[in-house]
Amino acid sequence: MSTSRNPPLRLTRAGALVLMVAAASVLGCTDNPGAQKHTVVHPTAENLSDVQLVHAPPPVAESWLLAATGARKKGRPVSLEVPNAPADRFRSAAFLGDSVVLILDERLNTVRRFNYQGEILDTVGGPGVPLGQLRSPRAVATDGTGGLWVLDRNRTLIKYVRHDGGYVYAFTVDLEHRTDALCGVGDYVVVRGLDEENALLHVYSMTGEVVRSFGDGYRDPVRLVRRQLSRGAIGCDPERTIVVAAYENIPGLRAYSVAGEHLWSSALPGFETIATESEIEPEESVTRSSERPYDEVTGMFALGDGTMLIQVSRNSVRAPRKIDSTPRHYLLDLTTGAVAPLDADGVESVLAVQRPFVLFRCNDGRGSTTLCLRTTD
Repeated sequence: MSTSRNPPLRLTRAGALVLMVAAASVLGCTDNPGAQKHTVVHPTAENLSDVQLVHAPPPVAESWLLAATGARKKGRPVSLEVPNAPADRFRSAAFLGDSVVLILDERLNTVRRFNYQGEILDTVGGPGVPLGQLRSPRAVATDGTGGLWVLDRNRTLIKYVRHDGGYVYAFTVDLEHRTDALCGVGDYVVVRGLDEENALLHVYSMTGEVVRSFGDGYRDPVRLVRRQLSRGAIGCDPERTIVVAAYENIPGLRAYSVAGEHLWSSALPGFETIATESEIEPEESVTRSSERPYDEVTGMFALGDGTMLIQVSRNSVRAPRKIDSTPRHYLLDLTTGAVAPLDADGVESVLAVQRPFVLFRCNDGRGSTTLCLRTTD
């Protein structure tokens, strides 16, 4: 199943998909203004030196996952539709306990709490700048105590705590690094975002204090390249206190303990990269182009059985300023780093997973997408 979306790119007359990032000198971030003009093709070997396929027995998907994602057609699962929920407004979601799902409503700047029958229970946040309100939320996650965390615009992390059956605002953390993604692992939350030291993962305590930073971002002397190619997703496994970092347009996976120990590196098989080049003239520029389909990592979901579901979007040019996006899925073994493709063609785009439930975007039968909660129980 595929969807169409407007890309942050432009189409040249030759049909190549091209993104030009503004010259760094205009932004005041030229690292080496005296350098001679040269072109570098990315990703470089330096950044892929430890990224390779792991030769180990591939992970095997359990029957509940095959059924809930539609990969196994026998024993058709039940879908519970969330009403009045056009899927393009929901960016992130998380399960809370065994009866509630939290869905980040990007358009209304709220986190909406639903039960498994699709009934809305309450909302958290709201548009605005006062404490506890949201301006452009990017991701939502829960911690081991049931706390709710929201990654908002302008490098802010907001925490809400349970109170009288709902949630109330607790505090806001002003972050000193860029932000891409968020996940909870035990008594910590992990924010993915590149800082000035090229650290990629930042662990925060329940009180909002940064505990440690670790993990390498993309290595390159050009700051624009580091920022562009360090973007990506993360997945947390609370039971094993493992954090896995993926790069948006690079097939590499790297796993760490929450204490910052590097556990293994791996690669996604069959991953198609988008061609990226950088130049120093001495002004810096980055060009990304592709005349063929390319992949982006869009989600990572721990399954609670020692494996993680990784979602990749295969993108291809359909028309000027239009891209067809088709979800593809992998199963990752968190112990070895071995990866196996998962044929989950019944699911359009996964937002959250908690055994035996999968929350995903689905077709409402009227030509629009909405949210569905699928289970095999």
